[in-house]
Amino acid sequence: PFLLVAVLADRMQGAIRAVNRHMGVINIVAGILLLGFGFLLISNEITLLNQFSFQAPFNL
Repeated sequence: PFLLVAVLADRMQGAIRAVNRHMGVINIVAGILLLGFGFLLISNEITLLNQFSFQAPFNL
């Protein structure tokens, strides 16, 4: 796997740059999700996620 990563590293430079450009937004969204999960855990409402997954019109 390490040799494969070394071979494909040059080809992945564009994708890595695209992700790095949006890293600030990614960090903010991840932080909001983390705060949401923390609130659900503290308020003992984490089961809402399970209920949502059964009511969702798509498969999770």
